[in-house]
Amino acid sequence: MPVYLFAVVQTAATEEEDEHLDCYYKRFTRVLTSDAQQEDLVFYKANRGSKFIAFAREEKRQLGFARDLFIDYMRWAYYKGSIVYLNPRTLGLNQFPKENAVFVDLLREYRERVCITYAKTRGVLEEYCGSSGKESA
Repeated sequence: MPVYLFAVVQTAATEEEDEHLDCYYKRFTRVLTSDAQQEDLVFYKANRGSKFIAFAREEKRQLGFARDLFIDYMRWAYYKGSIVYLNPRTLGLNQFPKENAVFVDLLREYRERVCITYAKTRGVLEEYCGSSGKESA
């Protein structure tokens, strides 16, 4: 499960601008699943005025919190040894391929865990699916 720290910062009113709140988030998934350090993380702004911004590039539905959430979801799956595929386009993330995407950078990072799962399940899956990769009758 992706883990985030949210912070809301209140900015005092000035002569030019009214008081307002800004929302920021910090991604902690890498700290929990790899050797990343909390001190190296940065906060990302996630609002414009009173509107939460899911995509940094709204018109193209790219980047931003929605993308980070998807990547961190995939990171947790790989950390658990699973190469799951959730079509990002069903979530409105148009920057990713439509089908069968394996995130190679994440796979490299969690290779050992994915390979352990593969080694444990290989025999079972070969027996269940048959050597051709199709389900045996």
